[in-house]
Amino acid sequence: MAAIAIRRALGGDGEVADTGGLNLPVRIGIHSGPVVFGPIGENLPLDRTVIGDTASIAARLQQLAEPGTILLSEPAYLAAQGYARVDTVGPGALKGKAGSILAYRLLGVSHRRSALDEAASAYKTIFVGRDSELATLSDFLRQVEDGQGQAIGVVGDLVSASPG
Repeated sequence: MAAIAIRRALGGDGEVADTGGLNLPVRIGIHSGPVVFGPIGENLPLDRTVIGDTASIAARLQQLAEPGTILLSEPAYLAAQGYARVDTVGPGALKGKAGSILAYRLLGVSHRRSALDEAASAYKTIFVGRDSELATLSDFLRQVEDGQGQAIGVVGDLVSASPG
């Protein structure tokens, strides 16, 4: 949504908008993954940047994008699936990267929930006799809120009832 807002603010979306006469069809690339964020030099405390493979792939997608378009990598599309309307652009070679990446052109977004969200809300999970387990989870949550990292694995049968 931020990419669409940027494109719209710069007048590069083909829509008539109050952009102060600005018409700058930007190219935007979006990729998901871990990055490192911080200062790039010792003498410039306000000069911060994002580095890493994720940022590099997003920059390469931006280079592949046509003016006025937004390209998403497959991981970014999967994260937005159910909310993003896309056209498959196909595999594209990225400068400096071995192989190719599957790219998607962002056409728009909706506020529709994903199929997984819809399926999950179709059932109401009942926790009967799980006070001890819920107390353990609450204890872990308090530890996380205090800054102590935790990893939890939950395994069990899903017992649910249809809503209504």
